[in-house]
Amino acid sequence: MAAKLVNARSKTEFPLREGTNTVGRHGDNDVTLPGRAVSRFHAEIRLEREGWVIEDQGSSYGTFVNGERVRGSAALKNGDALASP
Repeated sequence: MAAKLVNARSKTEFPLREGTNTVGRHGDNDVTLPGRAVSRFHAEIRLEREGWVIEDQGSSYGTFVNGERVRGSAALKNGDALASP
């Protein structure tokens, strides 16, 4: 199941691979995003049996899907908007 994360501001596309994709400000992440509200190791996006999910990794400002704060993990669907305030 091919998937990608798209930075709405820069239009940069990040292909997601099966397994775990790390997201954060640090260069060691699979998806590196700038910004003070993005923690060094902010979240994980992974493909599970039921589909794609995102899990906040204890970030300072939280992870949001369509404006709702993620508590634990949250299912993702095509077109969802991910954000950190």
